[in-house]
Amino acid sequence: MLSFSTAFCGACGQTHYDISSEAEVKLWKDLEAANASADSRAVSAIIAILRDCSAAKDCHAKHTIHHAIRLEGERMKLEQETFDLKVEIKDLKKGNERLPNERFDGRMENRDLGGKKEMLVGEKEEASLPRKLVCQACCESSGTRNSLCDGRYPCTECMAQGYTCFYKKCFKTRSGVRCKSSTCTMWHGEEGYRHGEF
Repeated sequence: MLSFSTAFCGACGQTHYDISSEAEVKLWKDLEAANASADSRAVSAIIAILRDCSAAKDCHAKHTIHHAIRLEGERMKLEQETFDLKVEIKDLKKGNERLPNERFDGRMENRDLGGKKEMLVGEKEEASLPRKLVCQACCESSGTRNSLCDGRYPCTECMAQGYTCFYKKCFKTRSGVRCKSSTCTMWHGEEGYRHGEF
């Protein structure tokens, strides 16, 4: 009676005879001998074992093909991931090349903003400075009297000299535009002053 060990097949989920190549060759020879002796039981048993060996080979071939297909799919997936990484690295290099220019533009923009800020601060400081008014009589006189005008109404110099003290209205104020100059000595609409359209 023929007896061989069996092994579980992961491809089909069944068991197959675990026969070596030498044992399979010996089975074919035993099959010829059984046919010659007309031993039908031996012939049937050997044929069943040989058919199972053939089925095991088919399962192994299918398993190998499926494994190769799976490996090919994984290889293609790795190639796609590698390509995507190369594209990402290329984009990152381009971004790093643009960074110095963007930083330079940012520094220039900050420098411009700093200059504008200084100008605005300067204008604010200039507008906050106390403005000295000079009356028309002192303004038309010598520079000494001009500097002696204290900007009041009437000013001390006009009272001492007996002049008529009045202040000239700023031409910018006459045109409806507010004069922002801190050095302007004309009247800007302050209360308590005598002024004229000169």
